[in-house]
Amino acid sequence: MNHYGWVELTVPDEFSATVMAYGYETTPDSAINAGDLGGSIGIGGNSAPLQWSLASNLVSDQAVINLPSNTEAALEIKLINSTGQVLFTDVVNNVDRYTLPMAHYAPGAYFLRVQQGTRVAFRKLVKQ
Repeated sequence: MNHYGWVELTVPDEFSATVMAYGYETTPDSAINAGDLGGSIGIGGNSAPLQWSLASNLVSDQAVINLPSNTEAALEIKLINSTGQVLFTDVVNNVDRYTLPMAHYAPGAYFLRVQQGTRVAFRKLVKQ
């Protein structure tokens, strides 16, 4: 049986790599569709999951991101296209809602990546 997935690595030098996050298809012999995250999991020193959500994963002019409240550490937000190119990055502190302008991006599937320290979580976003 085959399981398909993806992995995000940080490779600081030619002798080491750190797994930051991964996703996989839990159904054997079933591929992950383009733009799907599978069972996305962030990995890091803190095993507690990073909790955040989208008001809607189908957007047109803006994406509203609901972030964890009462966080003291900065949150890094990245918008990534389907080829893995980072299109937008911002770092925020002490906000529980973030609005990402999407009007100038082409329709299609994107990923939002939110990181706090070593904790990382992904969500799929579809621009109409």
